[in-house]
Amino acid sequence: MKRDLALARDSVQSNAESARRKADDACASSSSAASTGSDNYDVFLSFSGQDTRKTFADHLYNGLFDASIRVFRDNNELREGEKIGTNLLQAIKNSKISIPILSQNYASSKWCLHELVEMTECIKSGHVVLPIFYHVEPTDVRNHKGSFGEAFSCLSRKYPEDVEKWKVALQEVASLKGWESEKTADGREGDLVKMVIRKVLGELKKAFQLVVPEQLVGIDNAVENVLRLLDDNPDDNPSSAKIVGIHGMGASVKQL
Repeated sequence: MKRDLALARDSVQSNAESARRKADDACASSSSAASTGSDNYDVFLSFSGQDTRKTFADHLYNGLFDASIRVFRDNNELREGEKIGTNLLQAIKNSKISIPILSQNYASSKWCLHELVEMTECIKSGHVVLPIFYHVEPTDVRNHKGSFGEAFSCLSRKYPEDVEKWKVALQEVASLKGWESEKTADGREGDLVKMVIRKVLGELKKAFQLVVPEQLVGIDNAVENVLRLLDDNPDDNPSSAKIVGIHGMGASVKQL
C-alpha cells in the first residue's frame, strides 16, 4: 500500500512539473512573439557604422535601452534575408523619434542619407528629429563643407539623381536644435548620453499627454447623478461621512 501511494505521489509530482514546464514554455514563446512581432519603436538611431557603431552609438543605444525605450538600430533589428532599405525606411515611419548621429563619414553612406530624407518627410506628420553633431560642425553639415563636401563630390558622380534631395535633407536636419558633442558637457560623452535620454523621455511623455478642453462635453448629467446619489437619504446626518467609490481603468487619472 505504501509503495502504491509513493508511486501515485511521484506520478502527481511528475505531471505537475510537466505542466509547469509547458506553461513556462508557452509564456516564453508568447513573450518572444510579442517582442519580435511589434514593428513600432520609440527611437530610430541613424549612424555611420564606420565612425560610431562600437563607440558612441553603442553607448547611446544601451542607455536608451536601459531606460526602457524601444530603439531600432540596424544590426539589432533586421532579420536575415530582409531587404535592408525597405525595412530601414519603414522603421523610421514606425518610430516616434529619430536620432541621426552626424559624424565625419555619415554622408559617405547612401543609406544614411536615404534615412535622413525619410526623417524629413516624417517631420511633416509630427515625427521628432534630434540630431547629434558628433565631432563635426553644424555649419559644415548644413553647407556641405569639410568631409560632407568631399563625400558629395564622390556621390555626385555615382548617384546624380539623388544628390539634390540628400543635400536638402542635410540642410533641414542641420538647422534643427540638437547637440554638438565637443561643445556639450565639456565634451563628456557620458553626460551627453544622459542629456539625450532625458530629452527623449520628455518628448515621449509629451506625445502621450491627453489634451482635455476646459468644458467637458456631456459631463453635466453625470455630475448631477452623482450629487443626487450623495443626497439620496434626507434623514442622514449632514455632518456624517460618506464613502464614494471611483471605478476606472488601471493607471488612469480619477479625480473627485
